[in-house]
Amino acid sequence: MKFFKIKFTLFLLVISFYSVLSQSSVQYTFDNCDYKEAQGLMADVTVTGNPACVCGLNGNSLLFEGNDTLVFPKTYSDLFIRESYTFDFYFTLVDVQSDMDIFATSANCIGNDSTMTLKYLTANDELLFFMGSSSNNFMINLTKLDPSICWHRFTLVKSETEYFYYLDNVLQERFVSRENIPVSKTNPLTFGANKCSVLGSVPMNGQLDNISWTERALSPLEIAASYIFPDQIITRDTTIFSGSSVSIAMGSSCAQTIGWSPLDNLDLTNPFAPIATPDESTTYTSVINYRHCTITDTVRIYVVDEDDIDCNNILLPKAFTPNNDGLNESYGISNQFILEGMEFFQIFDRSGAKLWEAQTEFSTWDGTFKGQPMTSGLYFYKVKYRCKGEEFLNIDSFTLIR
Repeated sequence: MKFFKIKFTLFLLVISFYSVLSQSSVQYTFDNCDYKEAQGLMADVTVTGNPACVCGLNGNSLLFEGNDTLVFPKTYSDLFIRESYTFDFYFTLVDVQSDMDIFATSANCIGNDSTMTLKYLTANDELLFFMGSSSNNFMINLTKLDPSICWHRFTLVKSETEYFYYLDNVLQERFVSRENIPVSKTNPLTFGANKCSVLGSVPMNGQLDNISWTERALSPLEIAASYIFPDQIITRDTTIFSGSSVSIAMGSSCAQTIGWSPLDNLDLTNPFAPIATPDESTTYTSVINYRHCTITDTVRIYVVDEDDIDCNNILLPKAFTPNNDGLNESYGISNQFILEGMEFFQIFDRSGAKLWEAQTEFSTWDGTFKGQPMTSGLYFYKVKYRCKGEEFLNIDSFTLIR
């Protein structure tokens, strides 16, 4: 009887453990310069070498210098056989003179069983991502790195047997697998090195931060919305009225200084949040030099005369494509600046059934109804809004394409 109670207690502990995981994300942030999971849901990662704790995205990060590795607990491998998940982290690369192993896991070094690797290839400044469950079921992708940014973001989304690989928020590959692709427990997920590395590859030199696993397939909009914009301009191209100002917001940065051009009509009291009051439409460029990187970004501020506004001309596209490719994923108004307020923004199908409604001009429709994607076809919108002190009603059609 005592043995039964022990087994039953262990069973309840396992059920409780997975219940907690199903409601939370597993996160290793390194903000406290340790190797603990942020919420205590998973064991510590095992460290070899001595990665330095340095300034990171929202706190601290780990700096790998060619002889450091992080080995994740074997229980972490269990997360990758779930029906849906999102695996996400940020990294930089330093001293890229040779091919580098960023992370890897593999059941053995002969076939493709339970294999997932991310490697930097110096010849063409590319990332190689490979994952597979066998020699007949694998995905391989080569993507050139964006030289204008320093912190890169890797995101892998699984939805049933579909896998979506994003780099820097852009979908690079969609792979329909024949089966779940597990992560090996024999050689658990390891950052900084690859036990099956080929001759000529070296362990990672660079920073690592915010490793997270979430038991949900995040949408492209959610991935974009959660981006931290390290060392980049958060404010997107925008329009203001002549004589008005706009604050240019920057993402997190470890740099102490930042350069801007042009300097005309730019208040640099806080250089990481300058206030622009351009007389005419102007493109502002930011430049950050930090450690091994030079990061540049731009934002264009359009200036219009309020007297030239046509209140009947609200801009909505004639079509959009919510197909998880990261482009044109949502439907909304692009010239919100002419609106003084909105009573409603509604979407209807051809039968007249209302599918969606919002009361703010910044809201967008994702092409779903009650969580289910709508089919390709013709749809209608109705917008009631205020402009220059008057009310307007605009009704028209558009096409959803999948």
